[in-house]
Amino acid sequence: MIMDYLRKTFERRPKECYIETLPDEILLKVFKNLSTRWLCRALLVSKHWKRVGEDPSLWRRFPLAVGSQKVKNLADILKCARFCHLEQLLLMSFDPYDCEESNIDTKAIQQSSIKRLEIRFVDMRTNMREVSMLGQSLSALTIHCCPIEQDQADEMFSKFKEGTSLRELCIINPLINGTEENTAGDGLSKVSPDTLGKGLAKIRCVKLHEVCLTVAQINMILTCIDNEDAALKSLDVYDSINSKLSEASSKLLASSLNKLESLTMYNACLGRKTLPFLEKMAEETQLQHLNFRSNSLRGLHPGILARAFYSLTSLNIEDTDITSFQSEAFFQNLKENGGNQLKYVAIGHNDLSSIDPQTFAGALKNIAKVNINATSITKDQVEALFKEILIKSSLKELNLSTNDFSSVDTTLMARAINKLEKAFMFYTGLTEYQVEEILNLGLKETNLLHLDLRHNLSKNSPNKLTKYIRSYVDEILL
Repeated sequence: MIMDYLRKTFERRPKECYIETLPDEILLKVFKNLSTRWLCRALLVSKHWKRVGEDPSLWRRFPLAVGSQKVKNLADILKCARFCHLEQLLLMSFDPYDCEESNIDTKAIQQSSIKRLEIRFVDMRTNMREVSMLGQSLSALTIHCCPIEQDQADEMFSKFKEGTSLRELCIINPLINGTEENTAGDGLSKVSPDTLGKGLAKIRCVKLHEVCLTVAQINMILTCIDNEDAALKSLDVYDSINSKLSEASSKLLASSLNKLESLTMYNACLGRKTLPFLEKMAEETQLQHLNFRSNSLRGLHPGILARAFYSLTSLNIEDTDITSFQSEAFFQNLKENGGNQLKYVAIGHNDLSSIDPQTFAGALKNIAKVNINATSITKDQVEALFKEILIKSSLKELNLSTNDFSSVDTTLMARAINKLEKAFMFYTGLTEYQVEEILNLGLKETNLLHLDLRHNLSKNSPNKLTKYIRSYVDEILL
């Protein structure tokens, strides 16, 4: 439609600048396909383009960041034509000693169209006292490394407990009651377990990193998740120092965590409590996404792992110290069940070299996104996988990094890699000839959008890399 209009206009008025005669609705459609960078450039073309380019619909999802120099004008910024429908805002890095200039107008945010707010490195004790008010207007809130008073934290979770519009809450390293000796302070550990648990239960997606949860708080959160009325369906919990998850109720862990839809428990150190959780998962679970990275699975019966992960659509078990028997059972189950429902699997930093090549390839070919980084896979295994990619495969994104492919068939590898959409092959010991074959095929035809070949070529490589500017691959990292 747009091209027909341009052609007819140019035929009627060949000497005029037909770009200037484009109707606003057509310009708007064009502008919606531009990145923010190119949209900003388009606004400089003419007054007509600037007027159309200021349309609020074009800037609704613009990631606006406001620092200390502009925060005093926040209310005016949010009211300007361009940002009157703005949905996300980042506030960051304010001077705790300049309260007057750095004070954040919470009401201006509450009365705006902002739905997603991230607060980063802001001293909320002086610059944002009324943060609890935002739980009534936002859909997503992130608080990252912000000094905050205990009474502010208590009030915030009390408000959540009463009811909130929030669907996503992310709190990372809240600096509560910090001292010169312990700048991290108490985290959320002094918030009442009942208030914290019931407040979080009102929010669908919760991420808590480095918040110093106590055993009583963890058990209360789990108890609230177990309640059928709980809105909480996605939980991401991580405390790198003195994690108390292993001390929580084993029965509650097994029951409540399987009522979630998404769970991330990186390095949770559950120990023996991993078994009842996975046994319950094998029987009945609502989990679709599980990130269990850096939790040891060694010692668990291979059959339990295969059954527990059967109904997932996304699984991360990187660095879980699985044995050859466990990995063989897991891959055999994937092959026999056509990948089950899995769309993404990450099993990196485990030794997979003992798996039969045909089982290895047959298990992974039906999964869209696979990460087998640093798995000591053999030449026969990877060549079997490449052959499956060329025949028929659902694979779109593959991370093969930190494995040795120097002896892998070059032509086979080049053809298979160019069938993917994203390929990560850094630190794979590729020869210059192998790299050149992969890149040369990308000059002819390829499905690749992103190719990462870093740390293979030496700085003194004789390859003429400039010719690959013409490649069909959108992004190449060398």
